Amino acid sequence: LNLDAWRGPSAADRRHILSLGAQTEIPKTGGVTLSSTMRYMSGAPFTIFDSSIDADRNGELVDPVPAGTYSGTAPDSMKSVEYKGGRNGAIGPDYFQLDARAGWRRKVRSDRALELFLDIYNITNRANFDNPTAPGVPGASTDRRLPATFLVLTNLRGGGGFPRQALMGARFVF
Repeated sequence: LNLDAWRGPSAADRRHILSLGAQTEIPKTGGVTLSSTMRYMSGAPFTIFDSSIDADRNGELVDPVPAGTYSGTAPDSMKSVEYKGGRNGAIGPDYFQLDARAGWRRKVRSDRALELFLDIYNITNRANFDNPTAPGVPGASTDRRLPATFLVLTNLRGGGGFPRQALMGARFVF
């Protein structure tokens, strides 16, 4: 049993995370505000394995592949992925999203206000993909034995990886 093969970064490890936000109220417009939020995250690590061999002969076919550069053969797969070997030795796609809000606020009384706003999420309409996954193998990242799905990005990242969306709203503040 080679436990060193399973040493590596956590699946939630990201080397870079940057969030910027800004808001301004435009003077002499009667309460018009503009704001934006930008988020960037470097890719999360994942494991590449080959379920056709049992390298450590322990009866389990989820051993990580050796270090090297790997590419999928499917047309929409990741190419030239550097893999350090072991657990989570490859880095998945990065994440970028820019959101904006335009709003208007008018005081109705000293302690009450009416707000109208338009939110636009993912202005750049960038597809933010999750790491590749191996179908039917829970907890596994990607299987070299399955060329049709090896290193193919299929899932959008939840919580903001979706295409551009807009939301209009009104709020009464009291």
